[in-house]
Amino acid sequence: MKSHLLRLSAIATISMGAILTSFLDSTIAAGVNLIPNPQFEEAEATDPSRPAHWQAGSWGSVQATFAYPVPGVGNSSAVSVNVSSTLGDGDAKWFFEDVPVVAGQTYSYGTHYRADVGTEIDVRFLLSDGSYSYYYLTSAPVAADWSFVSSSFAVPAGAISATIFHVLSAVGTLTVDETSLEQLEAAPPPPPPPPPPPPTSTTSLIPNYDLETIDQDQPGLPASWSQGVWGNLSATFQYPIAGSGGDKATRVDIASYTSGDTKWVHPAIAITGGRTYNFSDDYRSNEASNLTLQYKLNDGTFSYAWLADLPSSDASWVKTGVYSFTAPANASEVTVFHLINNVGYLETDDYVLAEEPTVPPPPPPPNPNNLIVNGNLNTPDAVDPSLPQGWTNDQWGNLSTTFIYPVADATDGTGAARVQINSFSSGDAKWVSAPVMITPNTTYSFSDVYRSNVTTEIDVQYKLTDGTYSYSWLNAPPPANGWTSVTYAFTTPPNAVEVTIFHIISSVGWLETDDYSLTAQAAHNFSEAMVTFVFDDGWQNIYDNAAPILNAAGIKSTQAIISGSVGDNSYMTLAEIQDLESQGHEIASHTRTHAHLPQLNAAGLQSELVGSRDDLLAMGFSPVNTFVYPYGEYDNAVKQAVAQAGYLGARSVDEGYNYANSDPYALMDQHVEVGTTADQVKSYVDRAIVDKSWLILELHNVDHGGDQYSTTPEILQAIVDYVVARGIKTVTLNQGLLLMNR
Repeated sequence: MKSHLLRLSAIATISMGAILTSFLDSTIAAGVNLIPNPQFEEAEATDPSRPAHWQAGSWGSVQATFAYPVPGVGNSSAVSVNVSSTLGDGDAKWFFEDVPVVAGQTYSYGTHYRADVGTEIDVRFLLSDGSYSYYYLTSAPVAADWSFVSSSFAVPAGAISATIFHVLSAVGTLTVDETSLEQLEAAPPPPPPPPPPPPTSTTSLIPNYDLETIDQDQPGLPASWSQGVWGNLSATFQYPIAGSGGDKATRVDIASYTSGDTKWVHPAIAITGGRTYNFSDDYRSNEASNLTLQYKLNDGTFSYAWLADLPSSDASWVKTGVYSFTAPANASEVTVFHLINNVGYLETDDYVLAEEPTVPPPPPPPNPNNLIVNGNLNTPDAVDPSLPQGWTNDQWGNLSTTFIYPVADATDGTGAARVQINSFSSGDAKWVSAPVMITPNTTYSFSDVYRSNVTTEIDVQYKLTDGTYSYSWLNAPPPANGWTSVTYAFTTPPNAVEVTIFHIISSVGWLETDDYSLTAQAAHNFSEAMVTFVFDDGWQNIYDNAAPILNAAGIKSTQAIISGSVGDNSYMTLAEIQDLESQGHEIASHTRTHAHLPQLNAAGLQSELVGSRDDLLAMGFSPVNTFVYPYGEYDNAVKQAVAQAGYLGARSVDEGYNYANSDPYALMDQHVEVGTTADQVKSYVDRAIVDKSWLILELHNVDHGGDQYSTTPEILQAIVDYVVARGIKTVTLNQGLLLMNR
């Protein structure tokens, strides 16, 4: 439902002195374990409660206990840390003393561990100016038995030493043993790129489009081209012949014909589904000929489309004119066949295939309330015009990137920004605007327009009052062939002073962005605070473990049901869901198949949105007025489809609180997951009471299984008891939506 956060950032100044002297002259061979006392076999001489060269550390609200020695892998010594309570900020960990590293080099870290909750591994770099920088490496899942986790990273410029934090930030226990940090052998430099082709007056996606280059191995063929023939016919191919301008061209003759066709064939051209392309060539023939498109589809099959019929022109060369076609959404390649399918000859030359430039729609009027400086990216930086004014580009991890500005944009043609990742092992890349001063406990709306060929991610970076940073995931927009608008809301933490929104790419591919907007939403409070319990998916343990707790307190929940999973293994049966509705719990739609909605076409959306409600109505549930987005994924098109399907509103997984004037089709919530404590949820309730806002709690499994998206019956009981004690009004999604301003 949420992907992990990208990058940690914090700055702390220290005294350098001998540290710089010792590290700058250090050279460590590749393959050597840099960690001192990596198996914890040596205790500190003056303090045997910790291993030599290691120390324990914690910060934030966590209450932590550190232990050494404890049994390790094969009963050797290990270290452990236990967190008994936390309010959701901070962590605890064992870490070794800094070791020298080389900027630009790649290192591999690995460790054996056991943990009863998910943990995280980060690297801290000491920089030559005395500050620290922090980077996320990887996450480590729950492991009842000894498991191994590893990750590699590239050292940033300016770093002289590093240590690794294997952090525990939730209530639970983590044990670590047999650690290693090694410099990897440097990869050989890539070969130099080939020289660019000589410039031509014509732009064509087809290689050797003018047929001037002869294949060195087969002089009877133009370079990159082949001959194509099928059916019952007799064909002769000739190359080179005099072309339309006295240069080289191709010819094919059919001497006898019963069926089929023949043609010269250029290599398949990579295309983008949904884009429009233009084709033309020069030809001469004594018979009618034909232009046909061969598409290669994403599933590896082929489809064909007629483009044009062309008359004979025996006397002279003629141009076909320019023919336009729009590639199917699932097409990845195209080949244009200029073919003949009768007795006669056909000569061809100068094949031009080009993407049709898009005509941008008129620009929207500027938003005077937009807090992002130069959000439309139209103004280049006066000193460095390769950057938008007020913006920078940023990357981290082990990846190769290219940043381009300006590129053709979504609205007025003036400027957008592109980032592409050419090779990737870890990290991400993005364009970054100047930080925006914000008001704590306030709801903001973010939007931009984008197009990409891979799934991307939008995250929020908060600067807090103590100078540290925290991060929140907003959503993961899917690939988009054309410019697509997305809008998401979020509520700022009580200790936040600045915010920066990152639209990031973290895999090989490209992302173009434009028209960034961030606006504060004036909150219209309800007459009183409200809380809603929403349980996603319809798991069996909700009926067994959650419903009795809610019913005993007189609380009615909203059950978001996947209509296609009713009665399946681990899901509630139809009779059980009907029993919940008879007790006053609301039944909401969660689609038929828990699909990724932004990736569906109109027919697919109709099936998941309308079809799921029809399914539930046919099962006897009524009304079905509310909707819950699978994975929390939505965009403007999905929101519009939900509204058109007749739902009153929809809940997202965007973290925050709702007000009378919030977007009913992007209701925000607070997650109750495996690491969420009852005290955290109590603070959410207290905040809603003070603000007179609507708190929606998002829950899934209620059991002791330890799944990420689960909580225990004991924690749910504590939450319910607190809700009852505080006297906050409880409503279903449907009831809350009816109280909003419309």
